[in-house]
Amino acid sequence: MKKKMHPAKKYLLKLEKLDNLIANKKAEREQWLDSAKSTTIQLTEKVQTSSNGDKLAKAVVKAVDIEREIDECIVELYYKKKDIISNIEKLNADEYDVLHKVYVQYKSLKEVQYLKNRSYSSITSIHGRALNNLWEIVGKEDSNEY
Repeated sequence: MKKKMHPAKKYLLKLEKLDNLIANKKAEREQWLDSAKSTTIQLTEKVQTSSNGDKLAKAVVKAVDIEREIDECIVELYYKKKDIISNIEKLNADEYDVLHKVYVQYKSLKEVQYLKNRSYSSITSIHGRALNNLWEIVGKEDSNEY
């Protein structure tokens, strides 16, 4: 049986999902730009419709569309990150520090354990408490979203 994810964790993982979405869209944009760069068009005296011209146009249009999507995702990430950080700053110092390192800086709990020079069980306890306390803050705002 699959263990249900804490709703506060789902809330925090939105940052990583947006970061991954942006990275993947950038890779996709590069593929379309590479496709456009590798497409050559023969210039002749007569104006003709060429399949290469269509391919080039399609590649450029896709790259521009994806660039717009990337910009929208970056704006969304900015506001989501600002919102999440604002909420975790309401926690006590230890809880804030653990959640920030894990969900904003993308460090593992093992890395946090090392950085804070604490036991792993101590870090996981702080993490669990922090998720519960964060949910007390965030869950009250809009529990239907998570």
